[in-house]
Amino acid sequence: MAAFQVPLHFEDLALAGAEETYGVYAVPAAPAASVDELLGLVRGHAQQWWQPLSQDDVAYGSPFGIIYTLLQKFKTLNSPNQQKAIVNLVNDGLRAFTSTPGEQIFSRLDWMESVKIAVFIGTSLCSIAEQGTCHASACLEITTGKPTNKGSKQAWSWGQEERTALLSSLLSVLEITDEAIVRYDVDLEDIHVLVMRMGGLLLESNAMVKDKSAIALLITMLGVLSRRKDHAEELAASLLHIINRVDQRAAIITDVMFNLYAKHGQSRMIDAICAAIGALSQSELVRDSQAARNTGELLAEMAARRADLMAPSLPLLMRHFQGDAYLVRNGLVVVLAHLAIYELRKLREGTVKRANRETEECIEEEENVGLEDSAPKSEQEVHLKRCEAYVGQILERCRDSNAFCRSRTLQMLALLVEEQSLPIVHLKQATEIACGRLEDRAAIVRKNALHLLSSLMRANPFGPTLARSHYEQRRKELQAAVESTSRESSNCSGDIGVDENLEAGENQSTVDQAKALLFYQSAVQFLNCLHGALPKLYLLLRSTNVTDVVEAVQVFVVGLKFGVEGTQPSICRMLVLVLSREKAVQTACVNAYRELLFPSHLVDAVRQNAQFELTNQTVSSHDALSIIRGLISMLNGATSGEVTCIETLMCELQLNCSVFESVLYDILSGKVPQMVEQPSSLQAACLLLGMTRGPSFAASEVRRELLNELICKSSRGATTNDFIMMHHVAQAVSKLFESSLQGQLTRSAPRENFSRLVESMADALCVAATPGIDVTPYLAASEELMNAVYIMSARPHAVLDGVIRRLAKQIAKSMTSQQDVETSRSLMVAQFVFIIGHVAMRELIHVELEVGQLKKKQEAAFTSGTGTNADLEHKMGLSHSLADDSQFEAILSHAEDGLFSNSSPVGKYAPLIVKLASTPSSCEYVQACAVLSLAKMMAAKASFCKAHLQLLFSVLKSSDSSAVRANVAVALGDLAFRFPNMLEPWTISLYGCLEDRDVKVRKNALTVLAHLILNDMIKARGQIVGLALCLEDTDGGIVELARLFFYELARKGGSVIYNSLPDMMSCLTTRPDVSEAQFKSVMKFLIGFLNKDRHIEGTVEKLCLRFRGASSPEEWHRIVYCLGLLPLSERALKRLVDMFRTFADKLHDDHVFGAFMTMCARSSKLHSKSPEARALIEALEFKLDAVRKATSTSSARQATDTAGESGLGTTSMTGANHDMDFLLSSVAQELESMSLDGQTRAAVASARKARRKGSSATPAKNSKGKENVASAATSSKPQMASKSNRQARERPGSKAAPDISLAKLNTQPDSRSSSDSEGCGSSAFSNTPNHRLSVRPESAISRPRSSRAAVAQLRRRIVADSEESE
Repeated sequence: MAAFQVPLHFEDLALAGAEETYGVYAVPAAPAASVDELLGLVRGHAQQWWQPLSQDDVAYGSPFGIIYTLLQKFKTLNSPNQQKAIVNLVNDGLRAFTSTPGEQIFSRLDWMESVKIAVFIGTSLCSIAEQGTCHASACLEITTGKPTNKGSKQAWSWGQEERTALLSSLLSVLEITDEAIVRYDVDLEDIHVLVMRMGGLLLESNAMVKDKSAIALLITMLGVLSRRKDHAEELAASLLHIINRVDQRAAIITDVMFNLYAKHGQSRMIDAICAAIGALSQSELVRDSQAARNTGELLAEMAARRADLMAPSLPLLMRHFQGDAYLVRNGLVVVLAHLAIYELRKLREGTVKRANRETEECIEEEENVGLEDSAPKSEQEVHLKRCEAYVGQILERCRDSNAFCRSRTLQMLALLVEEQSLPIVHLKQATEIACGRLEDRAAIVRKNALHLLSSLMRANPFGPTLARSHYEQRRKELQAAVESTSRESSNCSGDIGVDENLEAGENQSTVDQAKALLFYQSAVQFLNCLHGALPKLYLLLRSTNVTDVVEAVQVFVVGLKFGVEGTQPSICRMLVLVLSREKAVQTACVNAYRELLFPSHLVDAVRQNAQFELTNQTVSSHDALSIIRGLISMLNGATSGEVTCIETLMCELQLNCSVFESVLYDILSGKVPQMVEQPSSLQAACLLLGMTRGPSFAASEVRRELLNELICKSSRGATTNDFIMMHHVAQAVSKLFESSLQGQLTRSAPRENFSRLVESMADALCVAATPGIDVTPYLAASEELMNAVYIMSARPHAVLDGVIRRLAKQIAKSMTSQQDVETSRSLMVAQFVFIIGHVAMRELIHVELEVGQLKKKQEAAFTSGTGTNADLEHKMGLSHSLADDSQFEAILSHAEDGLFSNSSPVGKYAPLIVKLASTPSSCEYVQACAVLSLAKMMAAKASFCKAHLQLLFSVLKSSDSSAVRANVAVALGDLAFRFPNMLEPWTISLYGCLEDRDVKVRKNALTVLAHLILNDMIKARGQIVGLALCLEDTDGGIVELARLFFYELARKGGSVIYNSLPDMMSCLTTRPDVSEAQFKSVMKFLIGFLNKDRHIEGTVEKLCLRFRGASSPEEWHRIVYCLGLLPLSERALKRLVDMFRTFADKLHDDHVFGAFMTMCARSSKLHSKSPEARALIEALEFKLDAVRKATSTSSARQATDTAGESGLGTTSMTGANHDMDFLLSSVAQELESMSLDGQTRAAVASARKARRKGSSATPAKNSKGKENVASAATSSKPQMASKSNRQARERPGSKAAPDISLAKLNTQPDSRSSSDSEGCGSSAFSNTPNHRLSVRPESAISRPRSSRAAVAQLRRRIVADSEESE
């Protein structure tokens, strides 16, 4: 009988044929017979193909041989029916084997051979079918990329059903084998190899991973084989091989391992896989990133399942912390975190068990219980020490060199905090690490640090509130008590006869106080760390990174909920994020305020349902009142910008249903007693009422009367708070009227329902301000009342004409009064002038709106008309539009003339306003209001503006009042929008306001200029340096506004900052009032906006060209500082090398030379993987070093020449040329020893060849004794340039070889831009056709090799210094 030996490969069986072994080598029907014929031959003996046969039987075509042949043809079959028939044959044979009694098999050897044959055929079919399925699906994806049509034939019918059936049959064979092992003493080594080979192939299949039933069968098969013999090492090696080869297999491999452990007792499997991972080569893991990533994922998955089983193998894994594969280090950090969680869980379980035992034991057995519990106590200490050791290792990894490893470490610390597994002894260190990592360079590290801070506050062990003052007070009290107790105990220590029970009680009290003191000390330390991180968190709110802002907002929300001191200002600082262009930031901000303002059940409802809306049915009056209280607290003390943000926030939160409007009217009517006593709350309620834009204002007479009563009440009080209230009520009325009547009434329709309200507003305008009040809210209320009158009244000009006449009578009456009312009269004049100017502007707006409505009506009538000609003219915009435009312009011109006629109050009092504006007054408000009114009147008519524009700028220059200058700055901005061409010559005067001594004037001027520049009303030219200097202003608001301006200017697109940067640098350099620190701060901020390679390259060129005009070392230092701020790309490095001649003569300065070497060191770190960039950097370093040494020699020689001559003569210049020749020869030799590209070597060889050929020629001298460059260029034929090169050099913008002669650099400044020279990094040493280079003897130009080592040493030192500074 032949012995069956399992082949290494399936195809190897066809090559066998030795005696006493199976071999399928002579099947006569196989080459010619079809698959159907082979199936017919074997179908009668389908259930006996696993029986052991003799070698002769196999040779003449046994069922086994035919089955083997069919499996060979399985991959090439295109008929699903044939494939299914083969699978059924194998399944039938396996089922027949399991149903055959063992007695029918003649001997132990026969049974063992049958098992091998059955398992071999079953596993081979499974492997072949799985490989065919994967290959077919891969080919389909590569060739088409689309799923097949429904009617097309599938090449493979192998699926979940067939796979499960075959694995079930194999499992039955293995189970029967396990039962017969004792009887026949079978060696399962070959069977185990077959199953593991098949299992490895199945686990690599993507289809298999999704088949949970097949995975369960495979795990059971491996478990059955492991009952009699342990193959943990082999299986671990196989699984680790799969991990290294295939992605996304960590979870499934972990399932296999832990199911084998749980169901089949494979305890050594986890130890074997950990040992195999620990033995992996660190260098191979660095080289193979896929293996490192999958290994790290496997460690993380194993730790998440059962970290305690990995604890014995942890020393084997810790060696990878010293490796460079950060992905494996990430997995180890996860292992340590889960081990710490496990140890602390065990500690808690032991504590609970011990507490339960103590409560159950009797009091008289306390001593015995203590002895019994001594072991558990020590076990608890072991768990605690282990947990602290694991957490300590995790904290050390926060200083990892890799950002992803630091990020994963912070994630695990957050997991420990959320699981309440962070020991309190490590709480301070974890908080300090989280606060320190807020300044990390990597955004992902900052994100996880912010998340860790949020988790630390949520899961803090101290209490629901984190007010530092409370814990500090308790700490001081406990510290005083402990000190007092210690003094008392020391005094009583010498007394005799003290009761032992009393002494024990005192000791216990002292211990309790010490524990409480330690608790509060830890709380104070924790809160001190949080308080120190607040400035960093506020900076992150302004970060350009979206994740920084989103996570910082969440930290502030948690801090506000827990009452952390110092987080209250964040409520206002986060408001501006509601207007962010980033959708994620805006959504995070809105959700934050929803969480802070809404009750918890409404927040949960919004989280569960994104379509949840606030309606009268979903929001109760109590909830609405709670939300409004929070909004009112935000509005108290809010600026105008914050009020705008709150209005946008209300729209985003959908706070416009009628329940909120009803609650606000209840507050204003006094139905909420606790808010009636607070005027600020009523004012904020008026603001919120206008923001709701409720529709019930026009329909409810009661609510109109309520607002009318509020205006009348405020006008009777005439205090500052009353005027503020009047302003808010008028603003709310305007908004409510526009929203209620939009689309229902036209502007010319009668408004009888609002007549009483208009009359009350007119009466309020005539209220005289009492002396001592703040004029600003008084005038603001008057302006808002006039706006409401123009919105609500059908004839607003008539109403306000009456108001102006009444005010004029009051002023005339005060003039005849004998009482001392000078201050009151001045306030009345200021109000009178202010109202006239605002009437002029509102009247113009009113007329333009009326004309606009008339134009819309005419267009609608024309569009509705019939006729082909009318439609054609309307589409083409022809004659009718021109006629209408001229008609409307005539109407506007007539309105302007009527407004400034003598019959109009504006025209009548215009001379008075001009006089008051040009004359300083004892009351500064009079001139300020007059100037503001004058500007409004100038905006109403162009001729009036032109006549008084000089007066306005004269007042701006000569006025001593800051209020006047501030008003003029705002007025000039309005006029620039109205008449841009007229204001364009005066723009420089507007820029001059940025240097005003008053903060308000500077801020207004900055706001106006930023608005004009961003809206393209004025061009950003050299004067923009004034806005750049605002970045260093003493006022923080101006600094923030300037930063915002440049951010918006950069976001706008184009190259405004790039184009303006040279002019700004020139202005900053030449201005004596700009210090070195201010210059560096401003330029660092501005250069940060250069993020395009072409901009960086152009800036390098422009800065290098500035070296030629720089005469002082201070200017050199500033230029080289700006160069050091640029992130030099490869093209920028090439441009810097090409421009080497512009700064070569400045390298004798230590600061300049050190800055360039620092740039080289930083660029080396940035371009460590680019050989081209590294070659450029090395070339630049050698040139810098060579010029440095040559210029030091030249300086000594020039000093000797200068001592003998009064000026710069021919000798010194010739010496400079001589030194430069020496320099070029030295650098050329050094560059030859470097491994540069072919173009660079060719350029160096060309330069040396040209120098040798031209060494005999002598440059001619001109009349002044200097070298004649043109004659030198034509003196010898080898020095002649080609005609095309010469013409190219003469044309502007053409490309030519650069000239690096130091003599020419000093005598003839090159006007060509360095952008005209293209070439390799060492093109400065190429042949120069218009200049001749002299050559020294070889002995003179030879340079020791030690200089190269010196440069390398200097470079290493600079890199080390930069790393230490970072």
